[in-house]
Amino acid sequence: MNRLPTIRDVAKYARVSPTTVSCILNHKLNFNFSKTTVERINKAIEELGYSPNNMVKSLQNGKTNTIGLGYFKIPNLSEMFQYIINAVSEKSDYDVMFYLGEKVIRGTDIVNPIKFLDGRIDGVIFNESLRQNASEYLGKKNFPTVVLLKSNVPDGVASANSDYYEIACKAVKYLWSLGHRNIAHLAANVNDWEDALRTMQGYAFTMKKNNPGFNDDWLFIRNSVDTSLLGKTLEKWLAMPAKIRPTAIFTDMPAGAKLLEIAPAKGIKVPEDISIMCVGNCYDRYAHLTPRLSSFTVSQTKIAEYAVSSLIAIINGENPEDWRTFVPYGFIAGETVTKLRKKKGNEY
Repeated sequence: MNRLPTIRDVAKYARVSPTTVSCILNHKLNFNFSKTTVERINKAIEELGYSPNNMVKSLQNGKTNTIGLGYFKIPNLSEMFQYIINAVSEKSDYDVMFYLGEKVIRGTDIVNPIKFLDGRIDGVIFNESLRQNASEYLGKKNFPTVVLLKSNVPDGVASANSDYYEIACKAVKYLWSLGHRNIAHLAANVNDWEDALRTMQGYAFTMKKNNPGFNDDWLFIRNSVDTSLLGKTLEKWLAMPAKIRPTAIFTDMPAGAKLLEIAPAKGIKVPEDISIMCVGNCYDRYAHLTPRLSSFTVSQTKIAEYAVSSLIAIINGENPEDWRTFVPYGFIAGETVTKLRKKKGNEY
């Protein structure tokens, strides 16, 4: 081998995936691997002369050839971090080093950004809420950084996100085209997450523009997917007078899935009694549900690929602000939205 071995070389030699090698090398995540697998990987590392800390590479080119990944215990993002590891392994010769969340703010693990500057990585990919500002610190340090799911990032930092404002506008217009006028929005935590805030803003703008009779009670901001809370909200909406009763709900995927679970127990049929339109980036997790969720969806795989490509470009000297990416979104028709039919008295 005329070049230094990479994780992909170790994985091929040990007959495992690059992701498995990365997880075992970092051995901080709670993945369980057999003793045989660990032994095969250790043997491959020894035979190939692979150096996990890349000190040799660092001496050669001033870089570690390692990307940092701020890993947070957020269920909706667990798959995305897996996709990032895959993208790094499949599309580059970089290795991955995990930095686990250690401080909790409103239930969200975050990493002290100073740790990213410990000399072991060339750049970092992570996500942060609206209340956090690690990216601002890293931008001022000119450290290659890509923030996930946040578009309003400070100078010197790149981002990989989708345009949730535009998605919300499209979703409302789609429901409007099917005859729905009274469209409720079950919003996620808009104080913490930019995608939730932008979704709510897009919904509110489009509804108020097209429906002069917009009712403030159609908008409910939640901080969890608590079954009791969502059940009471659904009952409240359906108990409204016919003229202002919502005929469709626009929400995120976790809440949409929970509403599907709640509805039958309350004698509510979806979409016959009420349509549910979702938005989000974790459709695969809910693809098994019946009826299938109708959804505007953002591919986590694409976000991961964009994030990795952006970070490598920045590490190689490109301007971070040229790599603020809006990832394309798609639409899955599903089975939870139907055309609204007029009832007696010309009421919807």
